[in-house]
Amino acid sequence: MLIFSFQIDAHPLHYASAPFSANLSPSESQYLHAHQSLLSSHFAASFLSQFPAQLQRLDDTAGGVSMVSEPEIDSAVFVRAMRDVGVLGAPGRDERWEVKRGDVWVLRWRVVREAVERGDVELI
Repeated sequence: MLIFSFQIDAHPLHYASAPFSANLSPSESQYLHAHQSLLSSHFAASFLSQFPAQLQRLDDTAGGVSMVSEPEIDSAVFVRAMRDVGVLGAPGRDERWEVKRGDVWVLRWRVVREAVERGDVELI
């Protein structure tokens, strides 16, 4: 399901590769690719080329500090149900939501992540 993987030197960008790009439409993937191309060119021209080679990677995790930020699991996302999903709930909480085909919800990513991965709901 990987549409592309943009690279700086020989290192693929973390968020432009599967599974992160799997939920993007072709036009969103094209935009991401173009944006990252411009951004990496800017970074290289502005400051990365001045760093030692081992410090020029944007996906580095050296020194126990990751250059890659992960999605906030508790942030709210907009989703549309592609089919009747049933009841979704937040782990460890009493809240439950009946999600039916065509419904649009604003829920925490933690609640809908698996449904998005299964294709039951889509991010909008």
